[in-house]
Amino acid sequence: MQKKALTSKPAMNNNFYTDDDDSFQAKIDYATKGYPCKIRLGSRPSDTELGTKEKPYRIYVAGPWFDDRSQKLYDAIVWICNRYKQPYMEFFFPREHYSETPMDAYKLNVKNIRKCDEVIALVHTKDSGTAWEIGMATALKKKITMVGYDSSSFLSHTNVMLAFSGKPITLAKLADHIYNGNYGEDNSSLVDIPNTWEGKE
Repeated sequence: MQKKALTSKPAMNNNFYTDDDDSFQAKIDYATKGYPCKIRLGSRPSDTELGTKEKPYRIYVAGPWFDDRSQKLYDAIVWICNRYKQPYMEFFFPREHYSETPMDAYKLNVKNIRKCDEVIALVHTKDSGTAWEIGMATALKKKITMVGYDSSSFLSHTNVMLAFSGKPITLAKLADHIYNGNYGEDNSSLVDIPNTWEGKE
């Protein structure tokens, strides 16, 4: 049986839902055009670790796009991935692939999760499809990067099975992750998710 939180302190709000339109757009603009992305020479993986012509580094991008804000956030992710990708990186965006039937879409997505090297998953809101994709990637021992709108995505009633299944970063740090193939010096880009019951579900 899961333990209850030891205090009555509420988890913070998820800013994806509560930010006004101007604040939301400002965070999107900063992530896509304002973030000072620089090569980290001391910790950047070798070119072969980021893919080669013979064996590309494949990234599957999971996430919902079924409401206006999620659509804009997914658009930002696509822009960042295409802008900062390394020469032999390949991205699979499920949204950009048309399937004749739902079963065709399922099979296509499963195929591409199986052959990818990393799953980048948008976790700004609860989405059962994204959670399933993270679960499959975990079972296949894929590298998983979870992208939140900001740190509140991970600190506001985070599901315990998602909280610890991958490396959590914010949208603002995604360009750095794509460009440098890591999570910053000494994992400095990662969001610290406390290993406590408070804020978990």
